[in-house]
Amino acid sequence: MNREYHQKYYLENRDKIKETSKIWLQNNPTKNNRSYRKARVILLQELGSICVKCGFSDTRALQLDHILGNGFKHRKEI
Repeated sequence: MNREYHQKYYLENRDKIKETSKIWLQNNPTKNNRSYRKARVILLQELGSICVKCGFSDTRALQLDHILGNGFKHRKEI
């Protein structure tokens, strides 16, 4: 029932939904996937694209994270 309702709503309001999404992306340029991927590539290049613990280097599977897991503390300081 829920899925059917959402499909019907989307079909009836497709233009409004697309326009709202377009406006949101214009107001939030750093939130789209292209900006994220570009920033990720730059960060991986600067950090060396290799895991500091095991030496793994496949950039498709590498994740960016704080070594000591102190990201929350670091964000509060900034």
